[in-house]
Amino acid sequence: MASAEPEATWKKKAALSEAQRELHLPEHSLITECPTRWGSRQKMVGRVLEQRKALSQVLSEDRKTRHLVPSWQDIEVLESINNALRPLKEFTDALSGEAYSM
Repeated sequence: MASAEPEATWKKKAALSEAQRELHLPEHSLITECPTRWGSRQKMVGRVLEQRKALSQVLSEDRKTRHLVPSWQDIEVLESINNALRPLKEFTDALSGEAYSM
């Protein structure tokens, strides 16, 4: 059974790429949050929002993943989170930049 999972993942990635082309979206991969990287949650949420139409299309094509399609309420929450985290990410990026000196 474990060998079927990578194949399913590959098929979903290929389907996402196709949906991105059909919808004229940037062909970006999804981002995973990394607890040690400040700002990774905002990047992850931002990417989901950017790709929401393609994600919805791919997820709705399979009855096993159809329940994962974000609702309008989910999108509103993600937009609020993204808006709240964006200034914090910009601040931490500025602090960790090479041009920063004490």
